[in-house]
Amino acid sequence: MVLKRIQQDLQRGQADEQLLEQLGWTEEDLKAFTERMSNQLAERKENFQQGREKSLSQKSFDEMLKSMDLTAGGQQRAGRTDRSLEQQDTTLRQTAPPARYRELYRMYQRSISGASQQ
Repeated sequence: MVLKRIQQDLQRGQADEQLLEQLGWTEEDLKAFTERMSNQLAERKENFQQGREKSLSQKSFDEMLKSMDLTAGGQQRAGRTDRSLEQQDTTLRQTAPPARYRELYRMYQRSISGASQQ
């Protein structure tokens, strides 16, 4: 902010005489100083941005390399193996037909089983 203020003052031709006396500079020295500082700040900002972009691209590259790790084995599923097949519930999960269709259902079952109707 101070640098911008000094630059604005220099553009208007109103350099702070008190500041120049304290520093022992001329108006040209002050202009050269503000230009150098502006260039350094711009360079710093550019380097920061490039470093940030490099950091992001480096992270994505590292992630890609990790995903391509051919030496790593796949993950194995962990589950219960202590249950035997005999313990599994194999009963039918049929519900009883509604009362009005119950007799028709019994007749149907008899017809497909080949049993004679009584």
